[in-house]
Amino acid sequence: HEFPGKEGIADFMHNLLPRGTTRMNADRFSAAIEQIGAKLKVADNPYIPFDNYYTTPEFSFIRLECLDSQYSKALDLFSDMVLHPAFAPKEVKSVRQQQIDAIRRKSASASSLANRLFWNSIAPDFSMVKPISGTIKSIQSITVDDLRKFHDIYFAPDNLIISVVSALPADQVMKAIEKQFSSLKRNKTVNSGEEKIKFNRVAENVRVEENLGKMQSALVVGNVIENVKKQDRPALYIANAILSSRIAFQLREKEGLAYRIGSSVKFFDDSAVFSVRMGTRPDNLERAQNGIFEEINKLKTQQIGRASCRERV
Repeated sequence: HEFPGKEGIADFMHNLLPRGTTRMNADRFSAAIEQIGAKLKVADNPYIPFDNYYTTPEFSFIRLECLDSQYSKALDLFSDMVLHPAFAPKEVKSVRQQQIDAIRRKSASASSLANRLFWNSIAPDFSMVKPISGTIKSIQSITVDDLRKFHDIYFAPDNLIISVVSALPADQVMKAIEKQFSSLKRNKTVNSGEEKIKFNRVAENVRVEENLGKMQSALVVGNVIENVKKQDRPALYIANAILSSRIAFQLREKEGLAYRIGSSVKFFDDSAVFSVRMGTRPDNLERAQNGIFEEINKLKTQQIGRASCRERV
């Protein structure tokens, strides 16, 4: 979990990683990545609206792509960036302003606001409801010392998953990774236990609205499903996939109501959160909401054919 009052520190830190290590400054590190023809990504680009499919409160990511012939140099740069970030004050100042600018843009985003209103209605105290980019106040409060302390906890081996896709022999790559990351020590302050989430009991047809005065609106429809057995999770995944396909076809392709639309289901202990997210024009909101309920009711009452199941699986 992020430090109290320091929401957004993980995203802040990720954006700082390519900004230099204790071994080389930002310019040298960037040149080294370019020299081997590697492609590095440490966070989603806030300037590209449809680029944020990796952005989630559940985990963060670093992606480095290169030719097999350059993997040794790439792994050396990767480990140096992860293990020894410089957090130079100049770079911290630059990224801080970048983060604040991104937060200001998001505050005017209908989809971000709708998602926040939905989660605040069902689980206001849940840490994953906190904005991934933080708030202007929290980002302004983050110091270099905060970043270093958080880095020691966040990049502890207990929290890391390293995945490699390559034509190289697996043993060779594993030995190289073990060598590069052997200095990592388990951090005793890492809390490996999952956060217990407490959901609000929301009455049917509760509606929360906020007017941004924009030409584009966003709609989130959903609820909490309680007492979900583990053996029923695959069925819910498949049902959601079918529903997501149907609402996209009906409301976006056939009726032209949506800029983008889709449904999802997330599991927490013995509960699940189901939601449909949709971007549309303000004058389409009522029809869009009714259309979503119509497709949900169809899924509840109509038999699902084998062809539909095979298609989605």
